Amino acid sequence: MSTDEDIEFVSVEEFMKEASQSVTAKFKDMNEDGETKTHELRLARLEYELEQKNLAKLCKTLEEDEKKIALGKKSMVCLW
Repeated sequence: MSTDEDIEFVSVEEFMKEASQSVTAKFKDMNEDGETKTHELRLARLEYELEQKNLAKLCKTLEEDEKKIALGKKSMVCLW
């Protein structure tokens, strides 16, 4: 059992729909028994999942920063 088997992937259909065309183009005509392509698809999906996780973290950080800035502006208004 590999460690990536614990990762919840989006479905192949969703991956093919949501990931960039530069990533998915080579899998458009893939047949299910192509072992090399299947492995490449798994790697691409892992990369996609990592990218989504990193984007979610960045989004959360930016939202927290936005809240801090908004609170800072409110406290500045009170000083006037």
